[in-house]
Amino acid sequence: MTLRTALIAALAKLPRRVAPARVERAIPLTMRDGAVLVGDLWQPSPDDGSSAMIVIRTPYERTGLDLLARLFAERGHPVFVQSCRGTFGSAGTFRPFADEAYDGEDTLAALTTHPWADRPLALIGASYLGYTAYSLLRADPERIVGMGMAVTAADFHSAVLYPRGRFSAETALMWIGGLLTQELPVRARRHAERGIKRRMREALLTTPDRADEVLLGSPYPPYQEWVSHDSSDDPWWERIDRTPQLAQTPPSVHVAGWFDPFLIGQLADHEALIRQGRSTRLVVGSWKHASPGIVGALVRETLRVVDHPAESRGVSVHDGGTGAWIELQQWPPTTSALELFLTRGRRLLGSPWSIAGVRMEGGSRRSAAAGRGSGSEPRPCR
Repeated sequence: MTLRTALIAALAKLPRRVAPARVERAIPLTMRDGAVLVGDLWQPSPDDGSSAMIVIRTPYERTGLDLLARLFAERGHPVFVQSCRGTFGSAGTFRPFADEAYDGEDTLAALTTHPWADRPLALIGASYLGYTAYSLLRADPERIVGMGMAVTAADFHSAVLYPRGRFSAETALMWIGGLLTQELPVRARRHAERGIKRRMREALLTTPDRADEVLLGSPYPPYQEWVSHDSSDDPWWERIDRTPQLAQTPPSVHVAGWFDPFLIGQLADHEALIRQGRSTRLVVGSWKHASPGIVGALVRETLRVVDHPAESRGVSVHDGGTGAWIELQQWPPTTSALELFLTRGRRLLGSPWSIAGVRMEGGSRRSAAAGRGSGSEPRPCR
């Protein structure tokens, strides 16, 4: 246990630590084409083999997930964090969305050869890691006993790349810019990041099909595919759509942020899960995409859904106005209409009022017989 994990565990109100954690780095798994992908195994010490193992696949640096993996391992759950194809020691070339289905399937098959993975599996995914998690679920839904999903969605097309049917060039360009520079040496990476930041405005002012070339110096083939398939009903997007996996989802929790770009898609996923009778819980905080509070909430809620699935139901939302968390039975909550009237004194009243020679009543505007009001308080209309 480190001071940082102890602090986060306390703030997130995690279950108590039951064992120290140990890690084995760069464990190789071979895919069907011979490519070797590497991953880190975090285990509680000792590990009796009875608890579900958490599997995470990421295109980002694995050590960035050390904190999360340690928190789970210290609470009895081993964690396997694998680098996606072409990233951080895994062979091949990283192509966003293209290889996750096959590599997910091969990863689960390769894990069966290791005694430490002979147990039920649970999945965690945030942002693009959510896509890799849904791809693992697609490969073997019967083996997955629980899922913890944060700031992600099953349909990346409508949630992020083409929200409301319009291509989100800035989101796509910022993402691929980060992907293509993340493994550079520190000084070179900072130089490249400054260049991307400097050229971003020019890239966004050009046509979408040329924006990647302006930003990066040459076209980026995956980006060109996203731009060229600009119709919402283009069958090209079906191969990366993971909404069919919602019908196969085991007990799950979805951690969302009010200020996160995935929010609309994640709420849609939650409603789809409820319609299909799946066991799920929704947690929405006053968070942005990378807010620190998401980590603690994801660990706490995933432990609940994996260890006590019957208790992982309902909806918890943060009220940014009062700072309070509110427990709801469902989302969207049951509501009733309430008509309020804003006064000149910045108050809201439940009855109409007249001021400045205008009578406000049920949304209509007409001259008030009484004329202009003289006080700052509204006068109820009679």
